Amino acid sequence: MSDSCSKQSESVDSAALEGQIANYIDACRGRIPEFVAVNYAGRGAIDLNRRAFGTDVLVAPFNFLMGVAMALPRPPAFAAIPPSE
Repeated sequence: MSDSCSKQSESVDSAALEGQIANYIDACRGRIPEFVAVNYAGRGAIDLNRRAFGTDVLVAPFNFLMGVAMALPRPPAFAAIPPSE
């Protein structure tokens, strides 16, 4: 008698747990649009990227100049290679 009672309570508990999980997932999905609107649209995106944007603006000219300095020696190096026969 205890086996059938145990199996029945497990199936009820399993169904209740699956319902709670589904409710939790639905609640999380319901919060996604607000999260996206706050963090990734307009002011939220600016707030999120403020620190990185400031350093990128300062470092970008240096990176550009270093790229030019690295590219300038390359054409003369290729010109010095004798053509293959």
